[in-house]
Amino acid sequence: MKKSIKFILIGIIAVLAIGYTVYSMTKPLEVKATKVEKADLISDFKEDAIVVSEDSYTISPPYDAKLTFIVEQGMNVNSGELIASMDDVDLKNQKSQLSAQLKSVGGQQAMSKSPVYDSQVESLNIAIAMGKDQIARLETSYERAKALYDSGAIPKVEFEAAENALHDAKNQVKLKESELALIYESAAEKPGTSTYYSGQKEALQAQIRAIDEKLAKTKIYAPASGVITKSNAKSGAFVSTMTPIIELSSATQTVARANVLVQDAAALKLGQNVTVTQKIRNEEKHYPGTIVKISDYANTMQSPLGLEEQRVEVDVAFQSEEKLFLGYDLSLTIETMRKNSVIALPKTTVFEIDDKKYVWKIDGQTLKKQEVETGYESDFDYEITQGLSEGDLIILDPNDAQLEEGKKVKY
Repeated sequence: MKKSIKFILIGIIAVLAIGYTVYSMTKPLEVKATKVEKADLISDFKEDAIVVSEDSYTISPPYDAKLTFIVEQGMNVNSGELIASMDDVDLKNQKSQLSAQLKSVGGQQAMSKSPVYDSQVESLNIAIAMGKDQIARLETSYERAKALYDSGAIPKVEFEAAENALHDAKNQVKLKESELALIYESAAEKPGTSTYYSGQKEALQAQIRAIDEKLAKTKIYAPASGVITKSNAKSGAFVSTMTPIIELSSATQTVARANVLVQDAAALKLGQNVTVTQKIRNEEKHYPGTIVKISDYANTMQSPLGLEEQRVEVDVAFQSEEKLFLGYDLSLTIETMRKNSVIALPKTTVFEIDDKKYVWKIDGQTLKKQEVETGYESDFDYEITQGLSEGDLIILDPNDAQLEEGKKVKY
């Protein structure tokens, strides 16, 4: 009797187990699904930016000297306003000394005029001019004689006479020119001659002109209205032409400037749309902007983690409802790709097998492993070009181990 009861219990358990298994296999699996819809596929990135002047000026001293005045950093200045001045005492003293020397040389020159020298120069110049006139006439005679000789109209002796006369005249002019050059050279080398003093005067006058040019630049004026963003020296300091002392930025023409990673900058172009974000009193305001400048070279910078990065300077023009000061922090959202009204899915809904992409599609109440083809992609989404239609249902989490082909599902 006991054995019969035991067998009956075993049978009941087996039936229950089989029943539960059948029930489990036929019970719909509860899943989370989403409907396939068209959307705008956008890929973008964000960069920090600051407000800078579109027109900025870097100003260096016109010559090495001591500063007597320089405008302070942060000051607003108008175009033409004095922003720095240089000490001119030494220049004025140098000019006075050179002017005195020039006056002295002029007096010495007046007393050194040599009638003999002047008459020699005049005589030689006249002889050279007459000789050149004679050469012109003899060249005509030579050409005529050559033509007659070539045609056999005159004997060789007459042709050679014309040729020798031209040759002698040229030699005479060269001789006179050499004599004149020797006189000039001799006079230039000897102190006390008129030519010597003329050279002295020219040298002094050139030095005075150079000083006058510096004196005209002792005061530096603002090339435009704006803000002094840098003032790199103090009054009384000695400054060099090699070192900028002032940076001035126009406050009327401003842009948002960002330093973009080179790999991101490669996708940018002039005229590209950008969203400029401004934080005001814990509130964000967004303005449309346009890329107006992309630098032609990259700068090496350090990331917040201390890593070296290659970045390109990018300027964005925009209009803000609020007054923005130079140096104000902004944020840029820059689109690198946009596909409007396409079938797009989160990348998390797609899985791969043997380099092919699939989704779990719900066909009626049954699961189907659906192969899909993708096109463009953003950071989080795929464009689906084949395999799905608008309105199809797919599983949100394809990694659920219970999912299998033909499985009944409930959503």
